[in-house]
Amino acid sequence: AGINTKLNIADTSILSNRINLKLNAADTAALSNRINAANQVVVDSAAALRAGINTKLNIADTSILSNRINLKLNAADTAALSNRINATDAIVKGGVSGQVLTSNGAGAAPSWITPANPYVKPIAFKTANYTVVAADFTILMDASATNLTVTLPAASANQGRVLVVGKVDESSNTISFSAALKQSYNAGQNISSVNYAITYTLQSDGTDWWIIAKN
Repeated sequence: AGINTKLNIADTSILSNRINLKLNAADTAALSNRINAANQVVVDSAAALRAGINTKLNIADTSILSNRINLKLNAADTAALSNRINATDAIVKGGVSGQVLTSNGAGAAPSWITPANPYVKPIAFKTANYTVVAADFTILMDASATNLTVTLPAASANQGRVLVVGKVDESSNTISFSAALKQSYNAGQNISSVNYAITYTLQSDGTDWWIIAKN
């Protein structure tokens, strides 16, 4: 127990797993119940000690060894596992089928959410002047009582966005657009208002709102 012993990799009769182990006097005494009759170290889990790792065991350091070996993650480990560790360093348990793990920003715990169905889009009916907002997709305007105006968002800030805008009443009242809708490079073909029932599918190219379909 009082001998400071160094077991090297070459001494395969002592450690069959080829682990280089250095035990000091206190370690040897404390670990006596972990060395079997064949002078081999007995561990709870073979996975805890891997071949080729140079390990020093110190029983007094109970933060490292208790009944089992506790793992401490270094910076590289933490970065690699950042999507699975929340703000309190607890492992984030999996959500239900179909959910995805989503970041809530630096310092905040991630959370599992159910992605929105890409085939389900919002639809709104309006009977007064209306300004399109970020959440809109389909806007159906009823101008049966009076002329109405639809204010479109800036095309420059909505490149690629698709909107559906329609006049759904049969009156001759008009639906006007805050920016002319383009359907060709001929400016004379632009549409700034309609006074009959029609629905336009629009898409921004970053400069204008283009009519890509109508019915």
